[in-house]
Amino acid sequence: MLLGALLAGAAGVLVGSLANRLIVREPGYVVTDPRDLPEGADESLLDELEPAPDDLPDVPVLALVRPGTWWRRWFPVTEVVMGATFAAVVLALGWHPATGAVLLLAAALVTLAAVDLRVYRIPDRINFPSMAVGFAAIGLAALVDGTPETVVGAAIGGVLYASMLFLAHIISPRGMGWGDVKLAWLMGFYLGWFGHEGGSLAEQVLGPLRAILLGAAAGSVLGVVSGGVYALARRSTKVVFPYGPSLAAGCLLALLWGIDPIWGP
Repeated sequence: MLLGALLAGAAGVLVGSLANRLIVREPGYVVTDPRDLPEGADESLLDELEPAPDDLPDVPVLALVRPGTWWRRWFPVTEVVMGATFAAVVLALGWHPATGAVLLLAAALVTLAAVDLRVYRIPDRINFPSMAVGFAAIGLAALVDGTPETVVGAAIGGVLYASMLFLAHIISPRGMGWGDVKLAWLMGFYLGWFGHEGGSLAEQVLGPLRAILLGAAAGSVLGVVSGGVYALARRSTKVVFPYGPSLAAGCLLALLWGIDPIWGP
């Protein structure tokens, strides 16, 4: 299992390199003018590109071992986090039909979190395809595992999580962004899938609901802690800190170590 995790980690580093090429081309990702930063954002997010190039430089494969200039601060981090996340997925789930589907989720969440930390939004052009591919991967894994009924839990989970964060968005738009609501569909699919329970309609709803609440609670705790640390580091209570990365991390923690799927690891 350890060897498998190491191989998965190495693959994750390569996936992180590919993700960097996608991330840097997200509109607004490269910031050279302080006026283009979101309100309350840290000016350390600025890139030292003077003047800003018309065409972005090529992003190196394996920036971790090939440090460059302007990408040096950000891209190796993506590779390391992606590799560590891939390794954690394999360590927690082993080689199960669900593993491939969860690796797709991990790749999507790390990529989306990297963008959100930088430009304070969840890009639809990455999130929406991830939702479609993720749900298809869930369906395929469920069929291979012989548990197609668990797809019902995935559908219920997506609706429940998105509805819950939509309500939070209505109550506090500044605290819960619209992008987080759309991200909830992707996370809800997986949490609902893992939390699926057979039986009556009420039991089929309660299983995904419990999984979603666990993921949301983990994300909330991480958000409060990371936001507090960031505010202390900036010495200001008016800083802006994106919530999406915390929700993504909470979702993965719940999937890998908080939920005992009905179909077993």
